[in-house]
Amino acid sequence: MRFPILAFLLLLCPARAGDWPIFRGDAGLSGVAAGDLPDRPRPVWRVRAGAREATAPVVAGGRVFAASAEGHLLALDLASGRTLWTAPLGGPTEAPPLVHGDRVFIGTDEGHFLAFAAADGRPLWTFAAGDRIKGSANAVAAGETAAIVFGSYDMFLHCLDAATGKPLWKLETGNYVNGTPAAAGGLVVFGGCDGQLRQVDAATGREIRATDAESYIPGTAALAGDSAFFGQAEGQARRVLLADGRIAWTNAEARAGLFAPPAVAGNLALFGARDGRLRALDRETGRTVWTFRTGGDIDGGPVVCGSRVACGSLAGRIHLLDLASGREVWSHDLGSPLAASPAIAGGWLLAATVDGHIHAFR
Repeated sequence: MRFPILAFLLLLCPARAGDWPIFRGDAGLSGVAAGDLPDRPRPVWRVRAGAREATAPVVAGGRVFAASAEGHLLALDLASGRTLWTAPLGGPTEAPPLVHGDRVFIGTDEGHFLAFAAADGRPLWTFAAGDRIKGSANAVAAGETAAIVFGSYDMFLHCLDAATGKPLWKLETGNYVNGTPAAAGGLVVFGGCDGQLRQVDAATGREIRATDAESYIPGTAALAGDSAFFGQAEGQARRVLLADGRIAWTNAEARAGLFAPPAVAGNLALFGARDGRLRALDRETGRTVWTFRTGGDIDGGPVVCGSRVACGSLAGRIHLLDLASGREVWSHDLGSPLAASPAIAGGWLLAATVDGHIHAFR
């Protein structure tokens, strides 16, 4: 089924203020939420998704969607945490879901990519990739077709028809693809274990250009304006100009790898590292503006909402910081490491911990 005008409009319009339908919040993976958060969010509910780590949650239409490591997709009521439905995935997963239109899309460690009805969890179609799928998917327009793109350990970026799961194109890379592909302006931008940040035409899958990161890219790039911001395994944060693939700046202050996806808000690009520090860099120059120590490795990316930054770490605390200064205004002990990116939607702050719980604050 083709949606020439509808797909185009859906992909250009931002999500509703109360939604966080995709890992990192929007198609460009900026990590920025609409609205504001209270300075001292209070715990409202906590739900156990499974015995082991839950995926980063997403939010759409008053529902929270996440998956358990054991292999179940869950839909929860945002206001109460009540389970609305669960659906088996047929295998374990660590990939966050994507909600697009009336469907939920998710990949698994078995290499299966699945589509479900968001209303009731009814399975719609399944596509078999050649190896595990670790990252979330993104929605793009492939010509006149509403499409879904995702990477796999089979070393391909795949593009499928969102309605049917039919393959539209795939692009071969030189190694595993871990992160979520970012999308904007007809481009898909992603990195992988071959150390290349690739720009791809969303309609055809043709590679336009690639930038050598000089080390593997374990996570996800964020798109903002004319640039892509990403981190690599040796701890270098970089800004790449999309027009020509040139590296505009590199910040190498991190003492460990940058596995967490960055956030880009206003004049700042925020990078969490496995040295336990969250760094706010000047977006134009790469100069460090402030640094905050979390006490544990940061694998989940920071999220910006208004004048606040939410960030967690493997130390098991979630922090709320002042965006301009990096000053801590609130923190909460989650009782378990936080390895996934938090989500913010409609004034709610959500975090999934390694012990399988999803925590909701407001």
